[in-house]
Amino acid sequence: MNGKKTIVLAAVFSVLAMSTSAFAWDGQRKGFLLGLGAGLGLSSLVQTTEDDSTGRHNEGAFIVDFKIGYAPDNRLGLYFTEKNFSLIMDTTTEDQVVTNSSLFALGASYYRKPAAPSEFVAAGLGGMLTRAPLQEDSLDWAG
Repeated sequence: MNGKKTIVLAAVFSVLAMSTSAFAWDGQRKGFLLGLGAGLGLSSLVQTTEDDSTGRHNEGAFIVDFKIGYAPDNRLGLYFTEKNFSLIMDTTTEDQVVTNSSLFALGASYYRKPAAPSEFVAAGLGGMLTRAPLQEDSLDWAG
């Protein structure tokens, strides 16, 4: 078995075997929602310059997740969510730059069953802001 398959199988095993269900203190989804998370992930950014040259950047990144909202009942949750990630990437001009990106959205989750475990559907609408805070004369990118 090659190294890539071993890593994928180890990741799948750790998610399935070591994860635990998150339960509310009173066993109900209804009420105040607060979520925090952090970990490593993969970021994929596309950069297009003024001369229309394009570069794709697939990099590992440290990601922080925050969610706050309210669930009016045990099937529906409404929330604001923000994910932040920082990475070092090579620009199309061959310089290295540290970027910080924020993805923010208003979202909703609908659970098929009022009690866990349950399938759910989630949707959101938001935007993204990327900046290079350590670079002089850098521009922010929004999308």
